[in-house]
Amino acid sequence: MQRIKVLAICAALVSVLPIPAAVAAPSIDAAALAADCNADGLLIVVDDLRVSGGAGTLSGLCAVTIAAGARLTLRDVTIDGPGGFVIGDALADSEVRVFRSVIDLAGFVQLAAGCCSGDPSRDESGGRAVVVDSFVRGRTVEVSASVADASGRVRVKRSTLEARGQIPGSVLVGASLSGGPGGTVSVADSKLISGNTVSISSGADGATAARRNEFVSPNVVITTGPGGSCSSAFNVPAVPCT
Repeated sequence: MQRIKVLAICAALVSVLPIPAAVAAPSIDAAALAADCNADGLLIVVDDLRVSGGAGTLSGLCAVTIAAGARLTLRDVTIDGPGGFVIGDALADSEVRVFRSVIDLAGFVQLAAGCCSGDPSRDESGGRAVVVDSFVRGRTVEVSASVADASGRVRVKRSTLEARGQIPGSVLVGASLSGGPGGTVSVADSKLISGNTVSISSGADGATAARRNEFVSPNVVITTGPGGSCSSAFNVPAVPCT
């Protein structure tokens, strides 16, 4: 596989300016991302990677790793197909950001920052996951941050998350579920669909907020851990915090 590594680029000095201007890291499109994943089932993000525009089809599972402090951004892309997209190893202060995009896959979709090796020697704190103005569908759908550690942050806004499949899947939006203290989760103006369970949750001393959402699921859970705060308002149906 051709490893995707996006390096920071310094701008050349402009003759009239004494200070060099920063230049944004280059980006790839969705077709290039899919080609990289399909080559051997892996996507390795070492530095910031921006995927902007275009469409790509995943033929199988794409297992993603993100280095500490690195960011994966999907903007204005369409990713579909029979495959899945699973971030299974993302270290401290990593970020996953999805804007104005469609991810429509038959397999599992896991957009997880600061996740998920379970090895206590690996720092998974400070993860951040953001989904805005997007449609995400898979066999199961997870948007999470620092599940096994503290200070994860998740935001879903004006988006649809849908779990599908012959065996009903689940939709999970969560942060710092088994770590703490910390964890902030906000879901607003969105639609969450599942034949099984929709869960919006933070961990001990965390903060969970769900506002103006539509839930299509037989079981919806909005919760936080001991010492945390939880707010649920203007949702349809009206689901209280538990």
